[in-house]
Amino acid sequence: MVDSIHMRLERWFGLASALVFLASSALAQPAPTPEEVQQAQVRWNEGKAFFDSGNFEAARVAFKQAYTVFPHPVFLQNLGEAELRTGRNVEAARHFEAFLRASSSASSAQRDLAKKSLRRAAETLGSMVIEANADDAEIRVDDEVVGRTPLGSLEWYVEPGRHVVVARKEGYLDGSEQVFVPAGSAKTVVVRVQRVAGGADASSAVPGAAGAEASAGPPKRAERTPLSPRTRVVAGGAVLTLAALTVGTVYAVRVGTDASHVESARARLPEPESGCEGDAAPRGVCDELARYQTRLPVDRNARNVSFGVAGVLGAATIVTLLAWPRRSPDAAVVSGTVESGQYGFALSGRF
Repeated sequence: MVDSIHMRLERWFGLASALVFLASSALAQPAPTPEEVQQAQVRWNEGKAFFDSGNFEAARVAFKQAYTVFPHPVFLQNLGEAELRTGRNVEAARHFEAFLRASSSASSAQRDLAKKSLRRAAETLGSMVIEANADDAEIRVDDEVVGRTPLGSLEWYVEPGRHVVVARKEGYLDGSEQVFVPAGSAKTVVVRVQRVAGGADASSAVPGAAGAEASAGPPKRAERTPLSPRTRVVAGGAVLTLAALTVGTVYAVRVGTDASHVESARARLPEPESGCEGDAAPRGVCDELARYQTRLPVDRNARNVSFGVAGVLGAATIVTLLAWPRRSPDAAVVSGTVESGQYGFALSGRF
C-alpha cells in the first residue's frame, strides 16, 4: 500500500514539473527551469527516504533544499509533519496554517490530517491575528516578516510571552505594538501607521479604526518591558557594593587625616615622649591630640566594616550573575522545507 502511494506521488511530481510552467504563466511568477525541478525531485526523494527510515532531521534538511528550489503550498503539509516530529512546533504550526489557507484543492483526508497536526503543534503555543489601519503594510513580529496587509484571519503562531509587532509602509511612520501573547486562543493585535506629511492620516482598513484613531489622540507608546528578577538582583547588588565601597573610601581618607593630626600634635609637644602628662604641656595641643586619638580607632573600624561589606556584596553579586540562569529569548525562524506526512508524501493541488 505504501509503495503504491509513493509511486502515485512520484507520478504526481512528474505531472507537477510538466504543469508548473502553465502555473507560472497564470500566476505571473517566473517558472523554475527543468533542471531546478529535477533537482527538487532528487532532494524530495532523499527526504522521503530519510523520513521513512525515521531520520526526520535529515529529511527536514533535504526537503528544505527541495522547497527552496521549487516552493509550492502543497509541500507545506509534509514540511509541518517533519517539523512536528523534530520538536519545531512554532514552524510546524505556521506551515500547517499556511497549507490550509493556500491548498484549496487538497483532499479532505489531507486537510483533516493537517488540522489534526495543527492542533497538536499549537497545544502550548500562542497566536496573533494582526490588523492594520492601512493596506499593503509590511507586518513583522520580532523582526520576522509575516506578510502584507490585509492578512485576513491568518493566525501567526508564537511562543507564549512578549512580542513586538511592527507595521511598515512607504510614506508612513512605523507603527509598533508590544503585546503579551498567552497560550491558547488567538489574540487580536491592531497596529496603526501614520502618514508622514502632506495629507491626512492613513485611512482605516480596520472597521472603526479611523474614528478610534481620531478620538484616541497620539499613538500609544509601546509598553516598557519590566526588568527580570535576575537583572533587578544583580543591579541592586552592584549599587549596594558601590555604596559600601564609597563609605569605606571616605573612612579610609579620614583614618589618614586622623593619623596625620595625631603625629602633628605630638610633634608640637615640648616633650613628645611624655605626651600631655607634664604641667608644661600646651592645653590646646593636648585637646587636639585627645580628639584625634579618640576618633582614629572609630574611623578604622568603620573603614574595615565598609570594605568587608563591599567584598561580601560584590562576591554575592558575581555569584548571582554567573549562577542565575538567563531567560532565553524566543526565536523561531520559519523556513520553507518539505517533509513526509502520515499518509506518505502529499503532492497535489492546482498548479
